[in-house]
Amino acid sequence: MSYARKILEEIAQEQKRPVSMVEEQIKVLEDNWYDSQEALQDIDEQILQSFNFPKRLQILFLQKLGKSQTQQQQQEQVQQNQQQQQQLQQQQQQSQQQQSQQQSQFDNQKMEEEIQQKLKTIYPQQQQSFEEQKQQVQKNQNKVQIQQKDQDTSEDQIIDQIHIEIEDNEKFINAMQMLYKILFNIDQNPSEEKFRTLKKSNQKLQDLLFQYPSTSELLKHCQFFEQNDLLILDVKRIDQGLLKRVMSTIQKRAEEIAKLRTFNPYKTHSNIVQGTTNNSQLYQQTGAVSFYDKLSELKQKRDQIMSQPIKNRRIRCYLKGTQSLVEPEEVDDKEYKQMLKDAIIKMAGEEIGFTSKRKQEYNQLLKQQVYQETVIRVKFPHEVVFEAVFSPKETIQDLMNFLKEHLEDPTIDFYIFEAPPKRIFKGNDLKLSFYELEALPGGNYFFGIKDQKLENQQKHFLKQIWIDQL
Repeated sequence: MSYARKILEEIAQEQKRPVSMVEEQIKVLEDNWYDSQEALQDIDEQILQSFNFPKRLQILFLQKLGKSQTQQQQQEQVQQNQQQQQQLQQQQQQSQQQQSQQQSQFDNQKMEEEIQQKLKTIYPQQQQSFEEQKQQVQKNQNKVQIQQKDQDTSEDQIIDQIHIEIEDNEKFINAMQMLYKILFNIDQNPSEEKFRTLKKSNQKLQDLLFQYPSTSELLKHCQFFEQNDLLILDVKRIDQGLLKRVMSTIQKRAEEIAKLRTFNPYKTHSNIVQGTTNNSQLYQQTGAVSFYDKLSELKQKRDQIMSQPIKNRRIRCYLKGTQSLVEPEEVDDKEYKQMLKDAIIKMAGEEIGFTSKRKQEYNQLLKQQVYQETVIRVKFPHEVVFEAVFSPKETIQDLMNFLKEHLEDPTIDFYIFEAPPKRIFKGNDLKLSFYELEALPGGNYFFGIKDQKLENQQKHFLKQIWIDQL
């Protein structure tokens, strides 16, 4: 025996009424999963009204559950008092902190003035020296900021010049790949001299880089210096912040040229720089550089499939229990999975550098079924079910707009909710899509009216054309 049945049968016996008079209410509660003592903790007067409980039975039922309106108001009042006390305590703490900070600042300022005054009296020349030093520090800071801005501008200008010297886009991307590898190896292994020494006469380096003068200028900008046939970066002059900034600029410029499709600094292995780490290590360290955009592209393809407009809503109206609920047609997603795989292969080639996290996310996303549509059912009063097909990316607001078109009076104030537990969709909830609500391949919701008098007066709210189908 469910807890809901036990409570309602007790009420019937106490009121000297036959148990059969509450059978309908027992069935409603059990159908909506309000059958256990734990589930009934979420019940309130509004839910009972939506289930068409008589007013007297609502009061008796809530009293049995220990949830009379007075008790609820008392609980709400206690919560409000607690919140007000917490806010008052927070305001007092903030006020005390502000007073403490102001007093501390005042004391520090006063102490500093006293010290400065004594220094002026005892050591006037030394005090003057302190002021000069302070001004010099400020000048140096301004100079560093100016140099930083000049460096940023210089990187872009040098790469612009490299692109002018290398007219062919494919050769320019290859040069950017090699420069990226050189800087990356130094950034990851700064103590290794073999990564910091480049031989300009090396044939491959000459073909890719050094036949273009501005590539040497970019390396010198990264603190390399020229010595005979070598370009060398002293370990003491390594500025990893500068290296990372230049690497980021190289990557962005190459991606602009390649239009986010072909640039992958570690697509193939090269022995141009002696001792270069192998491909597997480079993939583990930098695979996400090229794969992040590919994963985003995969998600975009899925969104396109799930956002296709619905041409036929396949509307149905029936009484609950009189017809079998038709599940949405199974979508053969083999074609879409193959399309997504082809898109990824086309974008990244056969040697995409996965990080373990990105690879797992990709595999999980590819295994998920792609739905083009979802069957949404809305239960109206008196066991009437209104059913239609939506796309997964349509929202609760789209559902409400659709229902309004099929109501006898489209001006009535209504809402949509799900249960259990009861959740009324309002505000930002109306923007939630069926995909976000996990209502795939179908979802069930309820129709509610804010004006209880109107609900009691009308038997149905849908247009007569749909009621005639019942």
